[in-house]
Amino acid sequence: MQEAELPIENFYDFSPQFGNCRYEGGVDFRSGKKPEAYVKKMLDLFSRPGDLVMDPFSGSGSTAAVAHKTGRGYIGIEQGEQARTHCLARLITVIAGDKTGVSADAGWTGGGGFRFCTLVPAARH
Repeated sequence: MQEAELPIENFYDFSPQFGNCRYEGGVDFRSGKKPEAYVKKMLDLFSRPGDLVMDPFSGSGSTAAVAHKTGRGYIGIEQGEQARTHCLARLITVIAGDKTGVSADAGWTGGGGFRFCTLVPAARH
């Protein structure tokens, strides 16, 4: 017998998390940072551990951080220096055992690794 699928709830109140996420992961990203609780809910609804998640506008690295903490693969893309100052710095903190955001809920204690790549500027002709 097939298990019945339940509908996705249509309202989640993340307002407290949006108000308190400024320093999650050890990086400050004003007026644009998604709380890890919000990202985790989306990943839980639409992916499973072991899946690959892609965030083409990584911002502060919230999606990569949550994907790492919850056992998903990830590809994050970000331009400019914030790729280093925010995304790279945050993932280093996650691997070291970051205790912020969804760490307790996910049972996160640290570990793993990632690859940080830089694109070479196009040659001028």
